[in-house]
Amino acid sequence: MEIFPRDVVKDILSRLPVKSLVRFRCVSKTWLEFLTKDNHFIKLHLSRSHHHQPNFIFQTYVYIDCDMNSKISESKFDCELEIFGICNGLVCVTDYFKFYVSNPLTKDYISIPSPDDVPILINNMSLSVYGFGFDESSNDYKIFRMFTTSTNDKDDIYEIQSYITVYTLGTNSWRTLEDMWCEYEICGDQYNALVNGALHWMGTRPGAGLNTSISRIPVLFCFDLKVEAFHEIPQPNYLKDKYLYPYNVKVGELDGLLCLFSMLFNENIEVWAMKEYGIAESWTKQFKITQLEVPQSFYKLTPVGIYNKGEIIINKDDRELFLYMPQTNTIRSFMTRKYTKNAYAYYGSLISPTSFQWSQT
Repeated sequence: MEIFPRDVVKDILSRLPVKSLVRFRCVSKTWLEFLTKDNHFIKLHLSRSHHHQPNFIFQTYVYIDCDMNSKISESKFDCELEIFGICNGLVCVTDYFKFYVSNPLTKDYISIPSPDDVPILINNMSLSVYGFGFDESSNDYKIFRMFTTSTNDKDDIYEIQSYITVYTLGTNSWRTLEDMWCEYEICGDQYNALVNGALHWMGTRPGAGLNTSISRIPVLFCFDLKVEAFHEIPQPNYLKDKYLYPYNVKVGELDGLLCLFSMLFNENIEVWAMKEYGIAESWTKQFKITQLEVPQSFYKLTPVGIYNKGEIIINKDDRELFLYMPQTNTIRSFMTRKYTKNAYAYYGSLISPTSFQWSQT
């Protein structure tokens, strides 16, 4: 550290993967200090983390992180956990009684009790929706939790009740959004997409006239973590003519862009990306994968992330991963069927959830 100027050493280290830097914490007290507590260095490293190839997190009854050339490591838990958010190298999971925010590479984590003020309207038929992300305006991380209950009367009139709470890591507190009402109903079992500081879903809302299941309008909507409010995002008009829209459309993120994945059963998948966030005219069809290009039949294809010069990682039926090369329109398998359920691209960071200024009891 004394041979080279400190700034030169930091610049070099900021370009290395997290796994290497975790080992380097043993070099000296000085290195330990800036690798764990120097916010400027940690932010610099985060800004360069996407220059590395992503690791992957696989969800089954265990969580696994790996890259294309490394061995798979498994972390087993006494209970089943659900991943619902990944942001800046932090992974947020829940067992529906507690929440956990973890950095899988540094092994740091915190546990957060669920608020115990769930109202009477919430019952076993309620839909629970979760999200996790970073609010740049407050320089803090937030957990979003929403319960919704929808009912139909004899005239097929829809009634939706919602209950929303937000947890802020910096204050270690839950807040109920008392005046917040969500008119949106999420379509199917959808994982949210975190883009531009907002959590996105595909859903429906009431149309003109009576609020019936038939009159509801498909929408792409989001919850903005900064202003803590819902608003709609314009969609590509082309998708509105698709069969079973919006239930055959999933929302996601690729290379920092908001994306829609249009899927037709056992036929093909189209990926649309919003090049300029919030601008309807910026929706662009990125690529299309047909049944003929995928080995064996499939029910669902979901893009997971981007790897090595624009290759797209595809999750097939939550059982197998493929690499799709848009330039050559070819696809090949690179992960076995051993790991099932969900797969997520993961870029590591040095951010520790324990660094927030509050003590756990």
